[in-house]
Amino acid sequence: MDLQLENLRAGYAGRAVLHQLSLHLGSGRIGCLLGPSGCGKTTALRVIAGFEPLLAGRILADGRPLSSAGTVLPPEHRGIGMVFQDLALMPHLSVAGNIAFGLHRLDRRQRAARVAELLSLVGLDQRADARPHQLSGGQQQRVALARALAPRPRLVLLDEPFSALDVEMRERLSQDVRRILLHERSTALLVTHSQIEAFAMADVIGVMREGRLHQWDSAYRLYHRPVDRFVADFIGEGRMLPGRREADGAIRTELGVLRAHSETSATTSAQVDVLLRPDDVVHDDASLVTAAVTARAFRGAAFIYTLRLDSGHELLSLVPSHHDHAVGSRIGIRLDARHVVAFDQAGTTAPGASRQP
Repeated sequence: MDLQLENLRAGYAGRAVLHQLSLHLGSGRIGCLLGPSGCGKTTALRVIAGFEPLLAGRILADGRPLSSAGTVLPPEHRGIGMVFQDLALMPHLSVAGNIAFGLHRLDRRQRAARVAELLSLVGLDQRADARPHQLSGGQQQRVALARALAPRPRLVLLDEPFSALDVEMRERLSQDVRRILLHERSTALLVTHSQIEAFAMADVIGVMREGRLHQWDSAYRLYHRPVDRFVADFIGEGRMLPGRREADGAIRTELGVLRAHSETSATTSAQVDVLLRPDDVVHDDASLVTAAVTARAFRGAAFIYTLRLDSGHELLSLVPSHHDHAVGSRIGIRLDARHVVAFDQAGTTAPGASRQP
């Protein structure tokens, strides 16, 4: 399914929750709406599914209207499968029975073949007769996904699908779910507040806040080319370093001059803040520029050091873990920023940054 959202506005009890939400998700792609709790991402799923009406805007599937203000195609006629946050598995049915629940239009042999196919796909061939309470959380997630995929929907919606799982299980299962969705050639849209899930599963990610979509883009571009300060702060880690934009377009900072590449977004304001990610700040013992270690976080292969410059500004640096520096020590650093993103010091968006991948 090719999904198009056009200027969606939706809400409850007269209060708007979504504001002018627009995006395009191509057929066979996996998208994600990412944002903090209460940003409207689950409401977006519910209006796509047909569970909530629109106040304004349109939802199109392969160019065909599903919803507009005052018109709603019933959920059962949309060709959409949904995996709910609470999974909604039926406790009295077996794993096979849950998967077969939406296949009443098939004859017995076709239904059995489709269930067997999905059991194999999600790796539960040996648990077909088990009840949901006999399964682990990850296995229950697989059953819920298989049930949603069973009728071969044109679009699969996933509402915080891994929220009840631990971090390690989330990452592993999200990669498995992506593999399953690609195998089924399903278009899918999930919502989550976890960047780990979003990065592991989605081809394109939308960052939301207070019902508005700030950027709809690839994970790479969200990290390296955020369109505004909210996206820059929400995605990954980083700090802002003040600088001055020179006449030739270079940006002068206390750590040196940064020159824009052709892909770089930068403001036209003279006084700017430059976004520096931990991988932009390189530990270099030969550097004459040093900074004090104020905190450190061990990540196994690397440390994330919080560094304080002589000016008092703080930066983060990603350093291989064999460089083991104590808090309070000073280390040499240099900049190696390949993507220079700057915002004027009033906080406006860098012009020219794209919202589409």
